[in-house]
Amino acid sequence: MRASNLNYGNWSRFTHEFARTVTFAADHDPNFPHLKPIPERCRLEHGFAGRGYAMATRAGRQAVAQAATLERIDLETTYTGKTLAALSAQAEQLRDQPVLFWNTYDARTPPSGSTTVADLPRSLRGYARH
Repeated sequence: MRASNLNYGNWSRFTHEFARTVTFAADHDPNFPHLKPIPERCRLEHGFAGRGYAMATRAGRQAVAQAATLERIDLETTYTGKTLAALSAQAEQLRDQPVLFWNTYDARTPPSGSTTVADLPRSLRGYARH
């Protein structure tokens, strides 16, 4: 695992985001249970991150293509494609277990037309190809 992956895929970060998600859900539905992650039932998988953030992997691209073809689900290669690739690699072991694949891909359609790199937030411009 590369050191850069530790910034995104560690237990502390996971539990923080888990708590934020539970709070969000409970704010919208007071009956939502105040859950806490159970370490024995959670696993952080680092083997599918690839060379780094926003860098697509072959397995991730294949998972994105499969999701589009088989389920007509539109995924991307930064998060959801890599996550689905990891899940697919473990499908046999998970066959009889409940699995949550949470598609966090933004559902908003980006505007088409004359958007340029200059229209992006400064912190994101380095990821765009000119």
